[in-house]
Order: sequence, then structure tokens, then C-alpha cells
Amino acid sequence: FLDFPELSGKWIELLREMVPRLVRITVAWDPATPPNLLRGAEAAARTVGVQLSPVEAPAPDGLAAAFQSATSARSGAMLGGLIAYGPDVPAMFGQAGNAMVKVLSGTSPAEIPIERPARFELIVNRKTVTSLGLTLPPSLIARADRVIE
Repeated sequence: FLDFPELSGKWIELLREMVPRLVRITVAWDPATPPNLLRGAEAAARTVGVQLSPVEAPAPDGLAAAFQSATSARSGAMLGGLIAYGPDVPAMFGQAGNAMVKVLSGTSPAEIPIERPARFELIVNRKTVTSLGLTLPPSLIARADRVIE
């Protein structure tokens, strides 16, 4: 349900803000899922001049191997874990509810436009960042919708 390849660019942008000298990013992806996010990450990485190392990580067993691969490749970051940016899922359920009201009021489903998420949220895991000896830029904390302490 997250068919938003443009999110990959935002994720890479946020990682670059956290680690300005970032050269290589590992991205773990499940080959059973559509490759849209991976393709978006590859395009975003080319745009900002970082190398992207995709690692197949069939969920959930492949994550340990993906972390090992990131370490071996000397990646400066891995997509996910410390920060999350994506659609506000509860708000998406609200949008779906609004569409259901229209259908129940007699509107044909074919007449209801597909809506992209209206709200996105940034979640920062400061607890994990601190435990890894990293620091978060104050600008990132200020923009966060939620900070996990």
C-alpha cells in the first residue's frame, strides 16, 4: 500500500541531513514486493551523488544478513530504523472512511477519485540515535511530528 517512490528521495534527503558526508547507503528490500521504492531510491541516490547498495532481505529473516552486508560494504547509513517518514496511516483510514460515506450516500465508486495521502509524518528515534553515539541535527528534531525518547 506504500506505492510512493518519491518517499525514497525524502528518506535519502533526511539521511544526508543526519550524515552530511554520506557516500554509501544500503537499502534492504524484499524481492517479493514491487520494486517501486527501490527504483525511487536508486534515482534519488543518483541525484544527490551517493552510492546505493541494494540488498535483498526477504522479510523478516533477511534483515540480519542485510545489516552484515551494510557493514561489509562500509555503508554510512541504511534506510530505516532511526527515522521514519511516510503517510499518516490513521489519516489515510479517515480518507477511506470519507470515500465509504460517499458510496453509502449513493455515489458510484467509479466516480470517486483515488486520493493520495494528505498528511505525512516524520518520526525520529532519538533513543536509538543516542545509543549509537550519533547526534541529530536540531532542525530535524524541530520538524519531527514525534520523537521517541
